[in-house]
Amino acid sequence: MKNDTTAMSKKLSLTAIIISLSVVAIVYFLLKLDGGQINEPVKAIPNDAIVLCQINKTETFFNELLNKNNNWHALSDFSGVNKINTHLLLLDSLIKTNPNIAKSFSNGPLIVSLHETGKAHFDLLASIQMPDNISGKRSILSIKNLFNENTTFRERKYENAIIHDWQSDVNSIRLSFSTKKGLLLLSTSPILLEDAIRQLNVETKLINQKSFRQIAATANKNAVGTMFVNFDNIHKLIEPLFINSEKKNLEKAGQLTRWMGLDIKIQESYILLSGYTKSSDSLNLFLDYFSQQPPQKSSIISLLPANTIFYSHFNFNDFDKYLAHLDTYNQEYGSLQAISQNLNHLNSSYNIDITAFMKANYDREGIMAFVQKDASSKSNDYLMLYKNKGNSQATEATEELITSIARSQNSSISNFKKQITIDASTRYTVYKLPFNTLSHYPMQPLFQKSNARYLVIYDNYFVFSADVSTLEHFLTSNIRRNHIYTKADYVKVNDFLPAKTNLSFYAEFPQVLYLLQNQLQTALFDTLTNNLVSLSNFGSVGASFYATNNMLNTNVFATQVPDVEKTNTTLWETLLDTVSTFKPAFVENHYNHENEIFLQDEKNIIYLINKAGRILWKLPLNEQITSEIYQIDYYKNGKLQLLFSTKNYLHLFDRLGNYVERYPVRLRSASDRGMSLFDYANNKNYRICVPGNDRNVYMYNQEGQLLKGWKFDGTDHSIITRVQHIRVKTNDYIVLADEKQTYILNRRGETRVNPEQQYALAGNPFYLSESQSINDSYLVTSDTSGAVVKFYLSGKSEREDILSTSVNHHYIYHDLNGNGSSEHIYLTNDALIALKPNGRSLFKYTIPAPTDYAPIIFDFGRMDQKIGLAFKSQNQLHLINNNGELYEGFPLEGCTPFSIGYLGNSQDIFNLIAPAGNNFLNNYAVH
Repeated sequence: MKNDTTAMSKKLSLTAIIISLSVVAIVYFLLKLDGGQINEPVKAIPNDAIVLCQINKTETFFNELLNKNNNWHALSDFSGVNKINTHLLLLDSLIKTNPNIAKSFSNGPLIVSLHETGKAHFDLLASIQMPDNISGKRSILSIKNLFNENTTFRERKYENAIIHDWQSDVNSIRLSFSTKKGLLLLSTSPILLEDAIRQLNVETKLINQKSFRQIAATANKNAVGTMFVNFDNIHKLIEPLFINSEKKNLEKAGQLTRWMGLDIKIQESYILLSGYTKSSDSLNLFLDYFSQQPPQKSSIISLLPANTIFYSHFNFNDFDKYLAHLDTYNQEYGSLQAISQNLNHLNSSYNIDITAFMKANYDREGIMAFVQKDASSKSNDYLMLYKNKGNSQATEATEELITSIARSQNSSISNFKKQITIDASTRYTVYKLPFNTLSHYPMQPLFQKSNARYLVIYDNYFVFSADVSTLEHFLTSNIRRNHIYTKADYVKVNDFLPAKTNLSFYAEFPQVLYLLQNQLQTALFDTLTNNLVSLSNFGSVGASFYATNNMLNTNVFATQVPDVEKTNTTLWETLLDTVSTFKPAFVENHYNHENEIFLQDEKNIIYLINKAGRILWKLPLNEQITSEIYQIDYYKNGKLQLLFSTKNYLHLFDRLGNYVERYPVRLRSASDRGMSLFDYANNKNYRICVPGNDRNVYMYNQEGQLLKGWKFDGTDHSIITRVQHIRVKTNDYIVLADEKQTYILNRRGETRVNPEQQYALAGNPFYLSESQSINDSYLVTSDTSGAVVKFYLSGKSEREDILSTSVNHHYIYHDLNGNGSSEHIYLTNDALIALKPNGRSLFKYTIPAPTDYAPIIFDFGRMDQKIGLAFKSQNQLHLINNNGELYEGFPLEGCTPFSIGYLGNSQDIFNLIAPAGNNFLNNYAVH
């Protein structure tokens, strides 16, 4: 324990703290409350208190903290905190063993305060009121009876009070206690106890401070407890955690406000602190400005990338008044002269007016955020954003500013500008500034260090960073709509915080620790990073402030997001309007011959997305797509169009999202099976074949007109397959099946092969096994029992029982290992099974859940065939090797069948494109 406490708080003994609280609790159990005139426990708390905690319902407090809250459980993985937890559990057990004790103890309140008693040394003081019918001697005797023989007691007199100093003979733990003016006082420091006794005899008490009195009046007496933070002293607690060079900045914490009072609510997956923050009446503290301004909704937070791990956001409301307040604040704390000299130097050097630029263009809100661009690394990059008064005005003003800077240095404007290219049609101008004042000045009370000199104007926002790649990441995240609001942990925090604020903060564990790597003491940082698993379970913390009654309503919410899935890193993620269960299709851009992505979401919106993840266009349809996605050269000019069907229509779009003439075409009969596309001679004379729900098959030309030469008379039962075109030698076969029989037709719809034996098929596709002779060639599929059925082109048919399964199975006939013989591949409710041609097992892969999606064969080479599976209920994608083993790096996150191919011209990696259950389209790298 010594090492842990050294790292976490230098010399603070956690065991001593817990023993003191335990003694307070046990003694209070022994006392019967009758009422009477007593001093409030807070009157004994010295004015140098850093934090006070008033516990109103002790039994409830401990029960909710120890038995319910997951955040505390996560922190209990730290050895030091675990020892605290052990003592608290013991105290909790004592409360529960005696209902009368629990009832008495629930009356409270218990006041516990934290004080600095030496350099980087802290001790606790506890104060509780005694019943007037219980004497001090009786209380002291009750305490002494709690200790065993291995202890040393010493009594001494101090200002008409008897102090009892106790120390363990086994270790260095000690406790001092006394009674004074109806209060029982205990402390881990004898000196601090003396301070408390003296405090009862002086007039300058905490309750006489106006700001504390106002905050204390807002406390909810029905809350389990209320925590009060003294910002005049908070730096004393924080400074020992940081290296010496940071201590001057930490002292500025006292310049933010005076007191904060927060009621405590503890639940299983979160802790909510809610109350008020009170500044001074002189309006010279940083938060004073915000307590005088109406809160407002934020538009700027929604722009932050999903991998934001920290932000500090505030609404200026009136930016001119905010700058004036900054001057007052900086003047109060002696920094205005240096800031003004720097501004004057920059203005004269570059013939500009920085303050005038900000006043003319900054509007209402700003934010500083850290993003973790690479989840596999621990590097972080920051962004600083300000809303502007209009994109055109901001761009014009920035161009004028850069022009003036360039002229002052006798340099070309081009030296201060560069381009960020997202894709061929999306570019942004980045401005390189020779100073950081535009980004840093409005936020300098909260963010001391910044080198954000690169600027891009995005929509109605100025976006600054110290690194161009961070700006590029910001832009691509917004283009793909990959925002912070898509993260479950952030959404949970945000749901508990008010919509309108003056200031708000957010931090995500454990990633946020690395922001402080160079500021924290090495021992502390090492302790924290060695316990990352525990911290990752802690979740995220959000805080908000909004003005009301000359105070700031304050909320702090710490949450744990249980069972967060650790997903593989994506190359990019693009947010769709809603979730998609559609298999993405790679489609060719005929201008650059690169692949793009086409898909549809559950609201029937279709999307075309380029290789960078940018949505090129999206359009609403009235129905779900029922067919594969085909590309045709409708005009025979080398330009490609997208062809597909929905239940009632044929659709043909050009690559700009416009319908081709005559389309959409209404089908003669609704079709649940979807269209198929045939190009018999590969001469772009396309045929569109649609199996109707009316048991007929319709053949259209590319203009959407029915072909007069098609003579099929219809099926006897409902069609259960799509229509397939299979060519053997020079013969064309059109194949389909209904519930009872199979039809093998010629191009005109006439019967070409009449099978001698018909079977009830399972609705799986037909596969060709081609031989030297047409008569020896056959079509393979499965029937409703799982048996393999072969239809020879001679008319012969046969059935082979190699696997017994239900009708709801998927069947594929494919050569997995490149040996020239195809395997029988089944997907049943519990396994993916591959059988050799002779029916012997090749492999069996147990699946995590049943799935309605058919397996997909992916060709990575003749001897490297893989099988893709999608499990919507598990939000998992599996890629299975041809030996039945799961491919390295899988499962991935995804909810629907996926596609693997190349985006762009790179052939180094495959791109796996799959919708995920969180409305995103993910692009994974598959090596």
